Amino acid sequence: MFDTLLSLSEQFAGAVKLDAGACLNGKHKDQFCTYCADVCPAEAITLTGDVFSPIEMDEARCVRCGACVPACPAGAFSQPRQEEEQANVFKVLKDFRSVPVELTCPQHPGDDRSRAPVEAVVDVGRCLGSLSLSRLLAWTTSRKADLWLNDELCNGCPIGDMRDWISTEVNAANGFLSAWGRGERIHLVTELGERKERRVPFYDGQQPGFSRREFFSALGRMMFRAVGTMVEEALPVPLPASEGDVPAERMRLRAVVAGMGGPIEDTVDLRGLPFGNVSISDACSACDLCVRICPTDALTSIVDGDWYTLRFLEADCFGCDLCATVCPERAVEVGSVLDTHAFVSDEPKTLVEGTLVPCEGCGAPVLKKEGEKPLCHICKLRRASHFGEVYSMIDELRSLKEGGKPAPEGEESGF
Repeated sequence: MFDTLLSLSEQFAGAVKLDAGACLNGKHKDQFCTYCADVCPAEAITLTGDVFSPIEMDEARCVRCGACVPACPAGAFSQPRQEEEQANVFKVLKDFRSVPVELTCPQHPGDDRSRAPVEAVVDVGRCLGSLSLSRLLAWTTSRKADLWLNDELCNGCPIGDMRDWISTEVNAANGFLSAWGRGERIHLVTELGERKERRVPFYDGQQPGFSRREFFSALGRMMFRAVGTMVEEALPVPLPASEGDVPAERMRLRAVVAGMGGPIEDTVDLRGLPFGNVSISDACSACDLCVRICPTDALTSIVDGDWYTLRFLEADCFGCDLCATVCPERAVEVGSVLDTHAFVSDEPKTLVEGTLVPCEGCGAPVLKKEGEKPLCHICKLRRASHFGEVYSMIDELRSLKEGGKPAPEGEESGF
């Protein structure tokens, strides 16, 4: 078992690198994003609960499968050759645009057999759990025929069973495809019932232009990796430049979806994945805490004179709930059902707008609301607590000392 595990991990694209500073768990003590730890089959990732050092990775336990790279919404993990490897796979897939293809991992015996209704099998050279949503969509939309992922090999894999994560990614990809009128075109081999194997050509995804049998007969067991073009070749539209703290994976996804045209459905449910749709209630006071903590600038605000606007760009939202966590007014709600038209728009939608007025207590700008005294959340807390009476007494004494008159009974004074 150990020899098999070592053999598999040695085929993967180098050590996984961790940028702990990018981890969402370092943004707030109550944030507990678990995508990376949940997907890691080797239990090599530990979430510490410490905002100053939120995540640790045991390199000795890491099996280099690369599943954590697409799983992390913040892009905290990277693996140097993943881009090159998956660009090589795309080169192979280009030769089979019109026929269904099965994607498999190095666990496959390579015996030119498949149970799936495909015309070719391609070994992607790594765990299928490392295939990101953007790549699944790019590889599917650049083809005329369906893709099949051989998740049967997860059963008994020495690295670990990745079927749940693979299924989650495939369901999300099919959700996008269906919402954009492309139909569900990515399938899992475990979905098949009883079906006999048949012979189909088997290709090494890292050797574009050769089937495994052709390659071995011509060159023997030569281990090389072709220099692949970057993943942009697989995209229907050019990859845009990174925007602030938005990771490359989300930028790739936005580019792929933009190339799919307009959606035919208004929503897509991406429950279980890092996507969010933010809504704000009338309780918002324009404190801007949500804007300041948003890791991708999906939430932004504009103040033009005394006019305030809170905006939201859905394509950049991780659904991390940080905005809801810090909102003192409990005005923020984050859902997992995306607005497809908003997702493909570069224009943020307005969530809140209104006139700013000084807080009656401290003078900080707050949203004006009819029938309500203008109070920021801190001053509301003060007045709601038993200290409110103490503050009123202090104000009255200060007013008397300065030669003024105390506030009329029953009327609150500022503090």
